[in-house]
Amino acid sequence: MEITASAPGKIILTGEHSVVFGKPALTTAVNKRVTATLHSNNPKKQNSEIKIIDKRLGITEEFTINEIKEFTRQAKIKWEDFENSRTVNQLNEIAKNPLDLAKITIGESIKEQNPTGFTLEIKSDIPIGAGMGSSAALTACIVTAVFVYLKLSADKNFDLRQLKNDDLEAINKISLEAEKRRHGEPSGIDTTAVLNGGLIWYQRKDDDSRIMEQIKVNKNFLTNFTVVDTGRPRETTGEMVLAVRKKLERRKRWTQGILEKMEETSRKMLTGLTKEKPELVKEAIFENEKCLEKLGVVSEETKQFIRKLKLCGIPAKISGAGGRKDKSGMVICWGNKELINSTAETCNYKLLDISLGEEGTKIISQNN
Repeated sequence: MEITASAPGKIILTGEHSVVFGKPALTTAVNKRVTATLHSNNPKKQNSEIKIIDKRLGITEEFTINEIKEFTRQAKIKWEDFENSRTVNQLNEIAKNPLDLAKITIGESIKEQNPTGFTLEIKSDIPIGAGMGSSAALTACIVTAVFVYLKLSADKNFDLRQLKNDDLEAINKISLEAEKRRHGEPSGIDTTAVLNGGLIWYQRKDDDSRIMEQIKVNKNFLTNFTVVDTGRPRETTGEMVLAVRKKLERRKRWTQGILEKMEETSRKMLTGLTKEKPELVKEAIFENEKCLEKLGVVSEETKQFIRKLKLCGIPAKISGAGGRKDKSGMVICWGNKELINSTAETCNYKLLDISLGEEGTKIISQNN
């Protein structure tokens, strides 16, 4: 049996960080993707080995299903300890090795089941650790592949068209649970974006329920966005989210004011995109970046680049958790691409060949 699942990366247009604290945000799936191909072992040999081949990293390792389960159990215990202490070191210890997140995702997917072993081959063209949802895409496509594998193992006549809303919600829940081991306390926006695709208005409520609405926009209008790669931040997404949370705890009223302003900018961006009003989009980008700089998630190097663009009349902002030390990951810009490219070249940054509003997670091949 062979199953290949594919999941997109994502770009947050407005509302990163504020979305963690219950504010709405706009995000979109992009045309950079992760694929996970699952090859089942011969069931007659009762082989319980799971081999993970990560083509991105050039790493191959094998584990028994029991080793995967135990590692997943220990990762959950460490995450619960992190929930109590909220220290960066504890968070970074949970999934510190390259294949740890894949192992955890497999473990969360199979739970107490004991399927025949398999080989999982991972490929990706999503930049790692740069704010484009590489870990969410990884977990989403692994969960989807394993979920379908378990369904087919139980019923060889299972048809993907039989996937019900409950099944899709289960895939979302498992993916988010695995994502927590990497980022600590994610809002769920990355997982929602990569699973559903398109342009999404997302908000997590106080009771952990979600508002998720796919927004219809003119895709040609979205081509005015350009994505610039400033380089991978030294900090992880979890570290940056934790830093903002601690800022909120120390300066609650001041930080809450920034988060509320970010909600305003997200609503302005939504109107600008749906009504095709470029001036509103530009204002939203300028205002969102100002808020992110106040939160302290944009490095001085990245600020200088964004200011160069502003002098040329080009609005720009970081997309994702950001970084304070030197690099801040992806920067989204609106306007003249040639001008953006020439400015990026002066900083040794590169433009990514990105299209927005792309398809979400899907099974691209299945052979029983």
